Amino acid sequence: NKNFIKSKLKFKPGDVFNDSLRKVSLRELNDLDLFNFPSVQYSKNNDNSLVANLLLNSKKKFGLGFGFDLKQSNIEDIGIAFENRFKSRNIFRKGENLILSFTGSIGKSGKTQISQINYDLMLDIPRFLLGSKETSNGGISNKRTLINLGSSNQRNIGLDRNSFKLNYTYSWNTKKTFFSFSPAEIALINNKNIDNYFNIYSSSYKELNIIASKITSNPIYYKDGDLEIPIGINLFIDDVLDGKFNSINEIDFRKVSFIEGRRSRLISNNLILGPSIKLSNKSEKVFQGNNFNRWNIKIQTSGNIASLLTKKDNSQNFKTISDLRFSQFFKTEFSYIRHWSFENNSLFAFRFFNGLALPYGNSENIPFSESFFGGGSNDNRAWQVYKLGPGSSGAFDEFNEANFKIAFNFEYRFKMFGNFDGAFFTDVGNIWNLLDNTEDSSRTFDGFSDLSELAIGNGVGLRYDSGLFIFRLDMGLKTHNPSLDKGKRWLTDFSLKKAVFNIGLNYPF
Repeated sequence: NKNFIKSKLKFKPGDVFNDSLRKVSLRELNDLDLFNFPSVQYSKNNDNSLVANLLLNSKKKFGLGFGFDLKQSNIEDIGIAFENRFKSRNIFRKGENLILSFTGSIGKSGKTQISQINYDLMLDIPRFLLGSKETSNGGISNKRTLINLGSSNQRNIGLDRNSFKLNYTYSWNTKKTFFSFSPAEIALINNKNIDNYFNIYSSSYKELNIIASKITSNPIYYKDGDLEIPIGINLFIDDVLDGKFNSINEIDFRKVSFIEGRRSRLISNNLILGPSIKLSNKSEKVFQGNNFNRWNIKIQTSGNIASLLTKKDNSQNFKTISDLRFSQFFKTEFSYIRHWSFENNSLFAFRFFNGLALPYGNSENIPFSESFFGGGSNDNRAWQVYKLGPGSSGAFDEFNEANFKIAFNFEYRFKMFGNFDGAFFTDVGNIWNLLDNTEDSSRTFDGFSDLSELAIGNGVGLRYDSGLFIFRLDMGLKTHNPSLDKGKRWLTDFSLKKAVFNIGLNYPF
């Protein structure tokens, strides 16, 4: 389509020669993934004007991709990933690419083996589908519309779950900023095997058994000396909250109430629908080299339009769509990464992260999938993943998460010998519950005084550069542990016996 190709050229006949426009045009043509090494060659006329010759060599219309890879994420310490992709290029003859993919991974999070399988269909359109007409405005480049339909099956990160998503996204670049705006995002999360909850969250199960042993020996609740899962333990919780045990003390009653509130939240299915916007000074594809800096901002809302269009059920105190309560919240994330290089082949790296997700209206808390956690090989390395916070509560649960997070990371990297590098690091941060229905003051952020609950970890790291990956081993020590009594938080757990070892791929930031 000649008109489509012309729309990607930032210069036109009669323009004054500007080679920077050639570079921008070739970058946009490359981003289409339709041509092999597009180029522009100039020839000179007798009147000293130039003729621009555009040379294009089309890629194959259909492409297949297979691969295996080592993988790491905020949740996954290390894993093996696989992918199978099919691409149909220029499917509607205006540069659109259709991509079908089947991907997955098997890995480790802390001491738990986890797995995930994803099915995705994406249509990549190199223009704004419902936006303004294409113009030669040099201030905005790489306009795209992305329509993504997908599902995933996840195991052993809390409860097993299936999820479905539909995203409609615009993305574009200006000279200094990358934008991604999704006017419509829909995610449906279906938790599976909810009767298995207390087998997964065994700390809650043990706590309930201790409380039950104090107040009842009724065999209706027990099997082989412990609360029966799920019938007996669910009946015990209901009877406690219904006030059938006069002998239970207030502290234990509050513990049962908290455990049941968290269980109810984590076994509930979630419907998340609303817009989001992301801004960054760099595309995600940019290599993080020396003297690198990147900032990212993400703002997301859910449930606002749905709340305006639906009414509360008379029998319930919340609104539903097809009998499913939808989530309503406001979420924002900000991160900043900066690298400073030195002449002795060393580098100092810094990262700051702040995230907040506030429930309101139709929600009293945040879905598990939208919450924040602490610890792990890419966060505070003196704690295992999900084992930090909230606040000073001491990571009571197996998968501890909250809706407010602050994190600072500092790392000095230096050359050792051969392909081996070393690092010294300090990680600072924690998670808290903020403005949700959590009542435990040890978990909530009540003011600046709670910044005294920031966890501090120090450690050393060894890296090996294989040329393809950087294999990383970090040892973190707890310098300041907010879960301990205030007078014992500093250096009490600073010992090799309590060190946490993290294996990772590539640098954490």
